[in-house]
Amino acid sequence: MHRCHDGSYKLLFSHPRPVIDLLQGFVVEQWVKQLRFDTLERVSNSFVADSLSTRECDIVWRLRGGDAEWTYIYVMLEFQSTVDRWMALRVMTYVGLLYQELVKQRTIIKLSGGSARVLPAIVPIVLYSGDRPWSSVRDVADLIAPLSNGLAAYTPSLRYLLLEQNVLANQPQRANNLASAIFRLEHPQSAAEIAEIIGRLAEELDGESQRSLRRAFEVWINRVVLPRYLPAPASEMTESLYSLEELNVMAATREEFRWPVEYYQEGIRDGVQKGLEQGLEQGRRQSQIECAEQLIRQTAMHDSMIAGVSGLAAQEVALLRAKIAH
Repeated sequence: MHRCHDGSYKLLFSHPRPVIDLLQGFVVEQWVKQLRFDTLERVSNSFVADSLSTRECDIVWRLRGGDAEWTYIYVMLEFQSTVDRWMALRVMTYVGLLYQELVKQRTIIKLSGGSARVLPAIVPIVLYSGDRPWSSVRDVADLIAPLSNGLAAYTPSLRYLLLEQNVLANQPQRANNLASAIFRLEHPQSAAEIAEIIGRLAEELDGESQRSLRRAFEVWINRVVLPRYLPAPASEMTESLYSLEELNVMAATREEFRWPVEYYQEGIRDGVQKGLEQGLEQGRRQSQIECAEQLIRQTAMHDSMIAGVSGLAAQEVALLRAKIAH
């Protein structure tokens, strides 16, 4: 599932619109305001090292900035559904390989008023979609043992920008922002919200010019989002895909969509109320555990969603999942 999830994100963010919406809507940094989004273009994400081995990052885009000195800025997107302790090291490797490729291609900036030649800026962004809070360091320097006696000057430093989907999904819905729609569909509050978002996508991605991007959303929702509510074999997934219009109707009418998101919320609220009335704290606790265990066994819901439904902490849900797996 992790591989399918990451692959679907590569498909979605291979289109300009979600990348623009991601940068404009969720990267709150000054340099973003200077970007010329009409110059956005995809570049190769495959690098051949001097050893002739091939390495590949997820996606690389480039675009011009408002400052003529910039020429181009490169945005490197990495998609993670699990925490990787060595992510900063991976990012440093990919950035170094991209710079080597730019040197080979003679993509060099000549500073005005001088003969100095420099490389363009690269901004590595890690978009994390997992349930557990991101715990890995964001600068490769923090992976290296502290050095003294003047050796600290030789410690490399490269930082990546982390975007945690769990955090972004809790922000207010941004109108007409496709990145926001993706994050909200990953963490919906109700079946009605799922139907509303898919309905807006169907309207937003209408027309021949949107066909490729619409297809990417249909693949992602069919292959990643839908199985969380209609697990195999009940979902009977085939090679054919439901259209956005069909998915909208399903989310609005099929009971399977309401059950994971709403029914257990109602059941737990009733259970908690009875427990409080009877003073049976232990019974309430047991019902929360049973609810979480049932959701783990019968659905593909994220730990964070199960925690919200059952009332348990996300860490407790993760421990239950590990216990069930063994």
